[in-house]
Amino acid sequence: MLTDQEKAILDLEERMPVHSSHKGDVIRAEVGLSVARYYQALHVLVDHEIEARREYPEVVTRLERARRRRVA
Repeated sequence: MLTDQEKAILDLEERMPVHSSHKGDVIRAEVGLSVARYYQALHVLVDHEIEARREYPEVVTRLERARRRRVA
């Protein structure tokens, strides 16, 4: 089961998929993490959380695709 913070991270990523300085402000205000910690937590969710895929399939799929494009 996802924690409230994990849900907040995925909700925010669903609403604001593109990084901007405004998104950084929202990350700090809504999630309470630094931008670096937010992205670390987001990548852990994508890698290891079955619940994340179950509850946010579009977000997880988009992030996996973006990661594959960067690696390729």
